Amino acid sequence: MTTYFAITIGPMYKTFSYAKKTRELWAASYTFSYLMKCLVEEFESKGDILLPSIESKEDSRFEGIGVYPDRLIMIVINPDELKHNDLIEKALINFCTNIGLKLNDAASYFQIYPLLVTTTQLENINLPDSELNKSNIHKINHLLNCLELRPNYNPNNLSILPKLFQWKVLHSNYVLSFGTRHYSFQSLKLIAAKDIVNGENKNLLNMDEESLTDDNKVQLAKIPFKKYHNYIAILHGDGDNFGTVISSLGNDTAAITTFSEKLVEFSLKAADVIKNYGGAPIYIGGDDIVCFAPVKNNTFSIFHLVNEINTNFQASFPKNKYNGIAVSLSYGLSITYVKYPLNEALSKSRDLMTEEAKNQQLNPGKNGISIELLQHSGQQRKIILNFGIASNFSTLINMMDTFNDNTDVLHSIIHQFIEDDKMITTLCKDPNYKDRLYGYFNHHFNIADNTKPQYAFIKAVYDFFIAELSNHSTLNDEAITNTLNKANSVARFINFLNTDNE
Repeated sequence: MTTYFAITIGPMYKTFSYAKKTRELWAASYTFSYLMKCLVEEFESKGDILLPSIESKEDSRFEGIGVYPDRLIMIVINPDELKHNDLIEKALINFCTNIGLKLNDAASYFQIYPLLVTTTQLENINLPDSELNKSNIHKINHLLNCLELRPNYNPNNLSILPKLFQWKVLHSNYVLSFGTRHYSFQSLKLIAAKDIVNGENKNLLNMDEESLTDDNKVQLAKIPFKKYHNYIAILHGDGDNFGTVISSLGNDTAAITTFSEKLVEFSLKAADVIKNYGGAPIYIGGDDIVCFAPVKNNTFSIFHLVNEINTNFQASFPKNKYNGIAVSLSYGLSITYVKYPLNEALSKSRDLMTEEAKNQQLNPGKNGISIELLQHSGQQRKIILNFGIASNFSTLINMMDTFNDNTDVLHSIIHQFIEDDKMITTLCKDPNYKDRLYGYFNHHFNIADNTKPQYAFIKAVYDFFIAELSNHSTLNDEAITNTLNKANSVARFINFLNTDNE
């Protein structure tokens, strides 16, 4: 008989919702990661830790990033000798000492739910999905979900929240993560304007809004901002079908460990890609990603960043498979004005991922991204794209790469799609819709002349149409209208990235 020990911690999202600044959100995320790290350090000598993989967690490429998840699952060597409550208390004391919190405050706020269960007990648990019953990990996660429903969180005990975000604790987090108290996590303005940051304006862009003097505001007004510099991208990413993989591995601990190591391998690549782009990772743990990023950094955009992350994922999981099971990532990407409430923008990104990109009805097969652009004017654009065989996301990237700054052509496309929506609908219902659409594009945009400077872009727009239409089994009015709306939205995204002023 094998004995498992597991822990789940919280309340994470409740804490994140109180963060008003990037440094506060980062501190909240890193605090939970560090709490789990302290727990891992106390328990790792008591058995074999299955999840999380603790290999490479101290790699320098993870500097400044929360990498420990909210759950620990391990096999215990000597269950009778495991005084888990004492170990949890020691971990909490260590956590408080290094973070700079009082033990009473932390003990009354943070949820640390332990679970000790044997294989005999797990055999008596039957999950609704019979496939998941093959894996003890799934059953343990189910029990941890149940534990999280316990009303241990006291809604009146919010006094710790200001302390979590005060300078003393923040500086302690900086020391633990970056090795220095003098680091300052970047503001949204600084991240958003990454391609025009220099030695003269860096400190100015990193100042809190309430700290700006009239002279500072005059100096800011002199910076040559483009429209996209006033917007921030928040990206959430999460794995698809990884639960099925765990189930397929059953209770093979070596296989589970190997799988976890593959996730760490990808995490390191993702951390490098995000930092090189100029983004600020908040959390990267296996198949989970949360980061702030510039909407555009010179010629590279947030869409290119997603494409590069996905390319690295495919390198870690060739042919998007593991153990014969299709695996992928789905993303939520919110682009909002830098002064938009941070917690709402964060929530938007998470909801785009969970409720749309990973929604089988809205995005069959998952493996996609839901994007929302909410402009300062109140205009809103939202689309769901996929990375599958007929990837309309790759054709979006192609449109962006082939755009040659000819905004007249771009505006003409946007106008023509709106004006000719009924004609395009009729063309798309024809069995030879590819040829009919090609004729339409040739008539209005001269797609047949490959000597024209705008040829590559027009061809990319046409390819986007075909890729999107091929994702629909039936080309009815709804499918064609959705295609038109997506093409129009992509054209407007490109226009947004290439507009000088708000």
